[in-house]
Amino acid sequence: MRAGDSSAVAGLPVGIASLLMALADFFRQEPAVPDPAAYADDLARTLRAQWLEEAEARRLRDPRVLPLAWTSTAREVAREGGPVSGPGGLQADDVRRVLG
Repeated sequence: MRAGDSSAVAGLPVGIASLLMALADFFRQEPAVPDPAAYADDLARTLRAQWLEEAEARRLRDPRVLPLAWTSTAREVAREGGPVSGPGGLQADDVRRVLG
């Protein structure tokens, strides 16, 4: 066997592999164009599931009385013994006078 023949025989599998790869690339189907609305719907479903899971973990939908702790404060938060005013500057004494 001559040197030229052996290189041709060795190059044959490389050529066939190159041809097969080119054909595979040529006949490959293009992926479908992604639909932004479908992505938005998927995101909305995912977020809703996460929010519902978080609401359940924090018991936000549990119809019970929330436990509150009340303590007094040494800070001055209101005047002592002053008149209590309501909406529109209405004083408690005015209400008592009107209601009789």
